[in-house]
Amino acid sequence: MNINLQDNLLNSETVSIIVRTANENRFFLLEKALQSIIDNDYRPLEIIIVIQSQNKEFISVIKDLCVNINQKHVVCKTIINFTSQDQRAKNLNLGLQSATGRYVGFLDDDDILYPNHISHLVNLVNNLDNYAWGYSQVVMAVCQINNEEVNIVNQGRPFQKDQFSIDEILKDNFIPLHSYLIDRSKVPSEALYFNESFFVLEDYEFLLRLISKYQPFCSPEFSCEYRYYIKNTDRISDIDHVLNHKDIKSAKTWWNSGKRIEKLKKQLYPNYSPKLISSYDRKFILLQLPFLSILKRKLPVFWKSIKRLIFKA
Repeated sequence: MNINLQDNLLNSETVSIIVRTANENRFFLLEKALQSIIDNDYRPLEIIIVIQSQNKEFISVIKDLCVNINQKHVVCKTIINFTSQDQRAKNLNLGLQSATGRYVGFLDDDDILYPNHISHLVNLVNNLDNYAWGYSQVVMAVCQINNEEVNIVNQGRPFQKDQFSIDEILKDNFIPLHSYLIDRSKVPSEALYFNESFFVLEDYEFLLRLISKYQPFCSPEFSCEYRYYIKNTDRISDIDHVLNHKDIKSAKTWWNSGKRIEKLKKQLYPNYSPKLISSYDRKFILLQLPFLSILKRKLPVFWKSIKRLIFKA
């Protein structure tokens, strides 16, 4: 890390929150996400909106929104990634390059933070010298949209863990992107980047590398919300069903990224012993064979027996 930059970070109390957005049809969700940051009880605060779009009108509307936010004693700036491609990792890197705060966090445009999220994590990371970053617990909210109003139809806590565990994070990612805060004065800048060759699972790849050098503290407090949006015609009664059976446009992309994740785990953790069939293989199989998903939902007891035969798990 550049010495002058490190000194500036050490003398700064600013928190930078990087928000990525790419879809003009989700502008009203972006407004809610940004408002949840503004409503936080921590200052000084910097919001960096990374806009992935070629829609000049959409870009202009967000810039106007940013001007309004600046009038609320919160620094807000926009970064434009003028492309039609989905560059999730690059958007995060653009935000990191522009961030000026000592602390950095993230938020996607369809999730929200609770009002004490930032102050809670800043206080914890400041009081624990041995930790460079930490995360809080996340509420999973299944939502429906009606005339741009978000209605929560179900809530759960599928990500909840009593404490951080290497073994658990190697099984699957239970630390959503917006649940953590990093103290950049304790982590070299070269370690804070997202692998742009990943089009999905870029956050998991980043976490695995970060955790291999800096283990986090785990707060038991729920201070943010992961939102999953369903159509008004859908019926959802099981949070796990939502998590395990996402409508993935390109299942093969997720599958290939999952295989790369498994390879990275073995590189970083030589003692890592994967299951016979990884969670990504299982999800890919379920997506290719929809009747298995129906069987799991309708006949859970019978499904357990079938699962042991198919997946050896």
